[in-house]
Amino acid sequence: MPRTSQRLKRFAIPLIAAGLLFAVFYAGWLRPRHTVPILMYHRFGDGEGSMFVTRRHLERQMSFLRDHGYHVFSLSEYIDEMDSGRPIPPKAVVVTVDDGYRDNYVEGFPVFKKYRIPATIFLIADSIGTDPDFMTWDNVRIMSADGIEFGAHTRRHAYLPEVHEPERLHDEIRGAKEIIEANLGKIVRVFCYPAGGFTPAAKEAVRAAGYIAACTTNRGTDRFNHDRYELKRIKVSNTDGQKLWHFWVKLSGYYNLFRSERAGY
Repeated sequence: MPRTSQRLKRFAIPLIAAGLLFAVFYAGWLRPRHTVPILMYHRFGDGEGSMFVTRRHLERQMSFLRDHGYHVFSLSEYIDEMDSGRPIPPKAVVVTVDDGYRDNYVEGFPVFKKYRIPATIFLIADSIGTDPDFMTWDNVRIMSADGIEFGAHTRRHAYLPEVHEPERLHDEIRGAKEIIEANLGKIVRVFCYPAGGFTPAAKEAVRAAGYIAACTTNRGTDRFNHDRYELKRIKVSNTDGQKLWHFWVKLSGYYNLFRSERAGY
């Protein structure tokens, strides 16, 4: 037998065995732990600090999603897809933005519009139309008409673990929903806990107010997002636009495997 054939035969069985072991590991352990990535942004443009992603890098990230065949859902669409019983697309992703700063409209919206990204933006209700650093209600309505979803981020950006009075909790959570609905003319279906902080009482108040889901940050012990009222998200930074392989890792669906569990408060 030729020497090359002998070498191939020597390595064939170990390679086949390794392939079978990986297939069993993937199907039995890794694949059930896949989690649809919910990306978290805050601000866009050339500002200072880790909350900002420049327009150029946001465009690189959204272009990456389009060019690599990702299916981008709004948060409500993703929850509806889960409830439908249909298989979730293998490259599903959700894009969310917190607070509702003016740069979301000036810098972010043109990029989302260009790449047809149905982002979900969580609004601090009392800041919209009153604080010059935040969007106006006209901005919100224009974006909504072009496929951007809006959710609530409380009325005043209250850190909910420190809100103990039921009346105030109700005002921050249900009150934000009512304000946004009155100005937008659409039902607000999703919520986001400021700074990711929540308690059992806050979760129950969110559910009772009629929201179908709520996002945190990296808080909560449900690592794989089975509880729709404490959905973990993945922060996207400017670096993820400079080094797109960082962005790709966060899109893998297995990023949450390497994150520590922590309480919501």
